[in-house]
Amino acid sequence: MNVEDEVSRAIGVKFQPLAIIVATLCYFGLGAVWFTLLKGPWEEGIGRTEEQLTSAAIPYEVGISRYRELARGQILGDSNGMLKLLISATDHTLLGVHAFGTGATELVHIGQLLMTTGGTVEVLVDTIFNYPTLAESYKVAALDAMNRLRAVERLAA
Repeated sequence: MNVEDEVSRAIGVKFQPLAIIVATLCYFGLGAVWFTLLKGPWEEGIGRTEEQLTSAAIPYEVGISRYRELARGQILGDSNGMLKLLISATDHTLLGVHAFGTGATELVHIGQLLMTTGGTVEVLVDTIFNYPTLAESYKVAALDAMNRLRAVERLAA
């Protein structure tokens, strides 16, 4: 049995052949084990996925930032990259971060920090990010999520 099979069996996730775990398994007070998964230098994620949130009936909203919307993405010539935030619809905490494209492995740590400290999407909205950087995608995705949350709140009122 190889390492991928042993890890897959231990945490119940089937990995692609070249996938490896890059970050330390972190235990959170909610009893969930979260990890980052590196499938390649262009794809990274931490926290829950949309499928997991939907199957657990956890209300959430999505915030997306596309690299083509950012000056740094245009400088890099990466028009396909993106950052996706999964935000709790009830308390606005960050439930998951998924990045695809150039520098994805370097972006996920910002979300990991916010998740471990229990920060909300409002923290990202109020944060000033350097320009032009891919880290700015957090602010763009956070604003997108807040706009969606506000639209739902207006409809519910």
